[in-house]
Parts: sequence; structure tokens; C-alpha cells
Amino acid sequence: DNSTPVWTYSTSSMVNSVDITIDGKYIVAGSYDDKVYVFSNQNNTPLWTYEADDAVRAVSISPDGKYVAIGTGNGDEHVYFFSINNSTPIWSYDAGGEVVSIDISNNGERLWASLFHSISAYNNAGFGLWTDSMQSYRSNGVVNFVIILLIVLGGLGWRVTSDLWSNRKCFRRRNLSLHTRLVLR
Repeated sequence: DNSTPVWTYSTSSMVNSVDITIDGKYIVAGSYDDKVYVFSNQNNTPLWTYEADDAVRAVSISPDGKYVAIGTGNGDEHVYFFSINNSTPIWSYDAGGEVVSIDISNNGERLWASLFHSISAYNNAGFGLWTDSMQSYRSNGVVNFVIILLIVLGGLGWRVTSDLWSNRKCFRRRNLSLHTRLVLR
């Protein structure tokens, strides 16, 4: 039966994000208890933990299992980068806002660029930082979905998106502002 867990682990709060290496050897989890947990697939005792100043909203582990990246919430607003073998960050970056998504490219060179590309996509700027633009992500469904979503939301604009969001439970055309109705028309 494949539905029986190999092992489990409980945190003191909700787990926000989980990532697993391609070979399944390492697992990383981020939680609202402000901690990141790194595990081996061999047992449920963490290899190490790190406590941030706010909830760990996003985690990523490099495909080769050598590095871990985490993004934190509004009380901390940092990206931290670790070696898989050590709970002391190799470096950190003040993102200036909540980090809700993070990913490490296959070659480990493209962690930081997600902030630039999200702003570029929201503004529909149409350019990337590399000579191949975003070609190396053409088969990554998550990256493509997020870029498309940001282009659409940026095209609608903040005011329209906010108006649609605030009326999501009781959506009636007459509840929308004149601006939103004109944009959607």
C-alpha cells in the first residue's frame, strides 16, 4: 500500500512549503512557527533547523541537493541561502517585502532573479536578465503560470484586481466600481 507514510513529523504550527530533491534524499519544510526544517529521507529527525524572525513562507532545495533557499514573511522579509550541511546562512538578502515563492534553478545561478522577473511580468516589460531570456524555464509549468498570471493582473491593474478580489464572495456586476466595469468591458 503506497498510502502508508514512511515517516511523519509535526511542527508547532502550519507548514507553508515543502520541497524534495529529485532523488528523494532530502526534504525541506518551512512553517508558520518561523522555522525551516531539513530532513534526510532516512528518518524524521531534522538534520538541522533554522529559526527566522517571521514565518517561513517559501522553501526550495537545489536539484543536486547541495543548497536550500527560504523566503520569509512580513516580520523578516528576507531570502536566506544555506548549504545542505549547515544551518548558518551562506548569505541573506533583504527583499523589502514578504517572499511567498522561491526557486533555485538547475545550475543554482538563478535564485535572486525571481523578484526582478515578477516585477517585469506584472508590468509586462517583456524582458529578462539573461541572454536566453526565460527559455531555460519553458518546461517549468509553475514559472510559466505565475508569469502569465502576473501579466494578466498587471494588465488589469491594481485597482481592478483589488475591486474584483473584494467582491469575490458576492460577485455582482453592479457592486464593481465604474472603473472596473469599463476596464473589463
